[in-house]
Amino acid sequence: YKEFSRNLGALIKQYREEANVTQRDLGSEIDKTVTHISAIENGRRGVSLRSLFLIARALHIDLSQLIKETLNND
Repeated sequence: YKEFSRNLGALIKQYREEANVTQRDLGSEIDKTVTHISAIENGRRGVSLRSLFLIARALHIDLSQLIKETLNND
C-alpha cells in the first residue's frame, strides 16, 4: 500500500505541476489544506476515493487512467 500511495502521490504532483496549479489552489478546489495535499503527494497520507475523484476532476484528468498509471508503476 505504501508503494501505491507514493506512486499515486507522485503522479498527482506531476499532473498538478503540468496544469500549473499550486497545492494551495488544488486544496481550495477540493476543500483540503496545503499540508494535506503535500502529504498525499509525498505518499505520507492515503487518499479517499472521494478526494481522489475531486483531485482528478480539478486537474482535468481521467480517474481510471490515473489509477492504471499508478498500478503500472508499482
